[in-house]
Amino acid sequence: MKPVTSTDIALLESNPLTVSFQDGKIEDLCLASMESDKTLNIKRGILSMIQNNMDDITSAQTVKEVHVHACNLML
Repeated sequence: MKPVTSTDIALLESNPLTVSFQDGKIEDLCLASMESDKTLNIKRGILSMIQNNMDDITSAQTVKEVHVHACNLML
Protein backbone atom coordinates (compact mmCIF):
# COMPACT_ATOMS: atom_id res chain seq x y z
CA MET A 1 0.00 0.00 0.00
CA LYS A 2 1.34 3.41 -0.97
CA PRO A 3 0.83 6.55 1.12
CA VAL A 4 -1.57 9.20 -0.13
CA THR A 5 0.37 12.23 -1.29
CA SER A 6 -0.70 15.87 -1.33
CA THR A 7 -0.90 15.56 -5.13
CA ASP A 8 -3.36 12.66 -4.79
CA ILE A 9 -5.48 14.70 -2.39
CA ALA A 10 -5.48 17.68 -4.75
CA LEU A 11 -6.63 15.46 -7.63
CA LEU A 12 -9.45 14.01 -5.51
CA GLU A 13 -10.63 17.46 -4.49
CA SER A 14 -10.22 19.19 -7.86
CA ASN A 15 -13.32 17.74 -9.53
CA PRO A 16 -16.70 17.11 -7.93
CA LEU A 17 -18.27 13.69 -8.25
CA THR A 18 -22.03 13.76 -8.70
CA VAL A 19 -23.86 10.47 -8.40
CA SER A 20 -27.35 9.19 -9.00
CA PHE A 21 -28.21 7.55 -5.68
CA GLN A 22 -31.59 5.75 -5.72
CA ASP A 23 -32.90 3.68 -2.80
CA GLY A 24 -29.40 3.03 -1.50
CA LYS A 25 -28.04 2.05 -4.92
CA ILE A 26 -25.59 4.03 -7.00
CA GLU A 27 -26.84 4.07 -10.59
CA ASP A 28 -24.71 6.65 -12.40
CA LEU A 29 -21.46 8.50 -11.89
CA CYS A 30 -21.51 11.99 -13.36
CA LEU A 31 -17.99 13.28 -13.91
CA ALA A 32 -17.15 16.96 -14.34
CA SER A 33 -14.22 16.07 -16.61
CA MET A 34 -11.94 13.16 -17.39
CA GLU A 35 -10.09 11.91 -14.33
CA SER A 36 -7.23 9.48 -13.94
CA ASP A 37 -8.11 5.85 -13.31
CA LYS A 38 -6.48 6.06 -9.88
CA THR A 39 -8.61 9.04 -8.80
CA LEU A 40 -11.81 7.54 -10.18
CA ASN A 41 -11.12 4.19 -8.49
CA ILE A 42 -10.64 5.88 -5.12
CA LYS A 43 -13.96 7.71 -5.54
CA ARG A 44 -15.67 4.47 -6.59
CA GLY A 45 -14.30 2.74 -3.49
CA ILE A 46 -15.73 5.42 -1.24
CA LEU A 47 -19.10 5.16 -2.98
CA SER A 48 -19.09 1.37 -2.62
CA MET A 49 -18.78 1.76 1.13
CA ILE A 50 -21.84 4.03 1.49
CA GLN A 51 -24.35 2.17 -0.65
CA ASN A 52 -26.94 0.09 1.15
CA ASN A 53 -29.96 -1.60 -0.35
CA MET A 54 -31.30 -3.44 2.68
CA ASP A 55 -35.08 -3.24 3.10
CA ASP A 56 -34.89 -3.37 6.90
CA ILE A 57 -31.66 -2.68 8.78
CA THR A 58 -32.98 -4.33 11.96
CA SER A 59 -33.07 -7.85 10.51
CA ALA A 60 -30.55 -10.09 8.77
CA GLN A 61 -30.85 -10.11 4.98
CA THR A 62 -29.01 -11.31 1.93
CA VAL A 63 -28.68 -8.49 -0.56
CA LYS A 64 -26.97 -7.97 -3.88
CA GLU A 65 -25.20 -4.64 -4.08
CA VAL A 66 -24.49 -2.75 -7.26
CA HIS A 67 -20.84 -2.88 -8.23
CA VAL A 68 -19.87 0.75 -8.67
CA HIS A 69 -17.50 -0.13 -11.54
CA ALA A 70 -20.54 -1.30 -13.50
CA CYS A 71 -22.34 2.05 -13.15
CA ASN A 72 -22.85 4.29 -16.14
CA LEU A 73 -20.27 7.04 -16.55
CA MET A 74 -21.72 10.34 -17.71
CA LEU A 75 -19.52 13.28 -18.75
